[in-house]
Amino acid sequence: ITRCAYGTPEEEAVTQEEAFARAKEAALAQGALADYVEANRRHAFYYDVTDPARPLWKVEISQLFGDGDLEHRLDATEPWGFFVVMDARTGEVLRCTPRTVNTSMRDLV
Repeated sequence: ITRCAYGTPEEEAVTQEEAFARAKEAALAQGALADYVEANRRHAFYYDVTDPARPLWKVEISQLFGDGDLEHRLDATEPWGFFVVMDARTGEVLRCTPRTVNTSMRDLV
């Protein structure tokens, strides 16, 4: 059972590319490592339609790379990434939460 309903972005929504740009800006403002964000291809996108009157983009900005990636080592005290929630129609960032080893997905979504 899921707590949220997800769907396809509507025409009035900001594009996925715009959502990523705004999410990246919010994550960088909270201390995300710019070179890790730029090099990573594991970012995830969710379009939440639980409240059809106010759909949300949920973007996970990842700073994780595989253990064998010596170029992008991550200090265990640094966030794994940032989970950004924004109004899908306006692009207004509503929340930017650092995701650490102790962060439950329930705390993010």
